[in-house]
This record gives sequence, C-alpha cells and structure tokens, in this order.
Amino acid sequence: EEVALKHTDLPEPPHDVVDRVKEVVLGNEEVTEVSHCRVHYVGGEIGVEVEVEMTDTMAITDAVETAERIQLAILENVAAVDRADVHLELGSPCYRPTSSIPPANATQAASAASSSSA
Repeated sequence: EEVALKHTDLPEPPHDVVDRVKEVVLGNEEVTEVSHCRVHYVGGEIGVEVEVEMTDTMAITDAVETAERIQLAILENVAAVDRADVHLELGSPCYRPTSSIPPANATQAASAASSSSA
C-alpha cells in the first residue's frame, strides 16, 4: 500500500494569537508567569501549548483544576484556537514538596554515618 504525502501550504497562525492567549492566561490570579507559549497547526487546526507557573501557596490538585479552567478559557476566548494544552512548569512553587522527609539517599547516608561512629 502506497502512502502519498501531500504538501499543504498552511498560512502562519495569526501573530496576535500568542498575545491573546497570554492575556487570557494571565487574567487568572493564580498564574504568576507564562513560561512558554507555542502556537502551531495540528491537522489544519490551530493548537497552543502553554506552560505556566502558579502561586506558591497552591496545592498541586488545585493547580491542575486551575489549568483545566485556563484551557477552557483559552478555547472560549481566543477564536482562532481549536486546541489548547496547559502545562504546569516544573519549577512552579506548587511542585515543591511540603514535607520535611529527606530523600532516601540522605536517610541512608545518615544511617551509615551513625553506624560507623558507634
């Protein structure tokens, strides 16, 4: 079975899409920064990928719910966009651990140090 590749000259996505998407995203008070915003075609539709940072007091579950609301807001308020993906930036404060449990390797090192000094 032969597969023919068809070259399609798609126009560039509208230049103001990034600005409009950022405006919608930053209109959410929990968002502190838009780290990345990419606009591209997905099968002839305009898609956006946005990476955001949230406030440092937000729990990860709340951040995920907020990201879902932002996704809907983009689709409802930026007419050119057909698909939107909103991702939480890994450096976002809401990803920081809230417990003081040390990493496993630190616990092992502390145990080894105390047993060697005994």
